[in-house]
This record gives sequence, structure tokens and C-alpha cells, in this order.
Amino acid sequence: MIKIAIREDDTLEDINVEISCKSIDRKVLSLVNKIKDSEKKKSIQAYDSKLVSIIKLDDVFRIYSESRVVYLETKKEKFTLKETLRYLENNLKSSFTRISYSEIVNVDKIKNLDISYSGTIQINLINGKTTYVSRRYMKNIKEKLEL
Repeated sequence: MIKIAIREDDTLEDINVEISCKSIDRKVLSLVNKIKDSEKKKSIQAYDSKLVSIIKLDDVFRIYSESRVVYLETKKEKFTLKETLRYLENNLKSSFTRISYSEIVNVDKIKNLDISYSGTIQINLINGKTTYVSRRYMKNIKEKLEL
């Protein structure tokens, strides 16, 4: 059971959150991620030729780089971004995770995984696209999906 207490303190400049628990488990870590996500962006500026579009992060399937350009992919469209993958990795909601040096995926858009005998993981997204997890980032996706 989660008990919540709120205390006002007019000497504070920022909101301080303290979690007391018997042990740090997945439930606690999930709660921490939800609190962190509440402060993070809900949308991102993306570019399509000369037009600027505001894309909801919930509509993003994956973000990847190719030839030093960062792309954002939705169900049907592809846009360019000005941010780096490193910046995005640190500033996106917790539903996004890095799966390779050049790609970040939205785990909420994963249809299924194909785990081979050799240990590679193929990710099939619900928009029909397929991508792969590099060995270096296996731990990220396994932790995110609780495999």
C-alpha cells in the first residue's frame, strides 16, 4: 500500500519528493520514473523540409541517426530533429530507451520481440517496422521490458 503525505513549506523554492520504503524494488523505481516523467517534455519540435511540426511523444515510434542526421518516426511520417540522441536519451519520458548507438525506441510501440538462439533481439514495432538491439544495449531493453 502507498501512503501519501503532503506538507507545505513556504521556505522551499522547489518541490522536494522523498520516498521512504523498506527496500527499493520495481514498484518504487516505477514510481520514481513516473515522477520524473511528469517534469519531462510531452512533445517535441520536428522538421519536415521548411515546416516545423509539434509531435506528441506518445506518437513517436523511434528516433534514430543516419549520416549525422537525427530522424523521428511516427506511424506514417518521418521528420528531422535538431537534438542529439544523447540529449534525447536523457530528456525523454521513461517509455523511451536506447537500443543501439544510433537508435532510441518507444517501448509502448513494440508489438513483439524475436529473440534468437544466438542472443540477438529483433524488435517488431506496431507500425510494421523492424529494428535490432545491439549487444551493448541488451541490458537496457531487458530492464525496461522486465525480461
